[in-house]
Amino acid sequence: MKLKEALTKFNNVFGRNKTDLGNFSVIDDAVKNTECTDDLEELYSLMSFDNVLIIGGEFFLTIQPKIKLDRAQEGWYIILNKEGQRQNDDTKWNKDWVVFANRNDDAVYFDKKNGGVYGSINKRQFFHLSSSLADFFFLLSECMKLEEEKYKFNTSDDEEDPLENFIDDTEGILSKCLSTKQVEDFLSFFFG
Repeated sequence: MKLKEALTKFNNVFGRNKTDLGNFSVIDDAVKNTECTDDLEELYSLMSFDNVLIIGGEFFLTIQPKIKLDRAQEGWYIILNKEGQRQNDDTKWNKDWVVFANRNDDAVYFDKKNGGVYGSINKRQFFHLSSSLADFFFLLSECMKLEEEKYKFNTSDDEEDPLENFIDDTEGILSKCLSTKQVEDFLSFFFG
């Protein structure tokens, strides 16, 4: 699936009866005049939004607009030294890992070297969420749709743990595009 198709699908699902917050539009290729060096640049050339997009529910995620992308690197690649000055963290973070979203202060980033999407918890745990931004947004859209249409947002038990059937159904969706390891990583990142 191409990135534009995945983003169009995401746009069609996003909102979900005010569970998701923010607005964006997908720009037609005909009006796009920019040369993109990678999929992340293409994502921002295809999506038009100036404020953070918030996905609610079990797949809670905040997606940063391009104008806030530099700031999204703070705490990940950009850190403060002992003197309070900004510096690059080349020890624990790769300069090609660009944070474009977060989940409860954990990073979701694009790897410019291989085009994959990953998650990181405190720079200590790393999860391979998908091989491309197109797969990531397609699968996220499908999972959001499942949460709304089949489960009506009733996806957890009395102890707030995700329902086993919901996890199984989510796994079935993820298995369409991801390797077994990526499915495990996606589920671990989103559900612990």
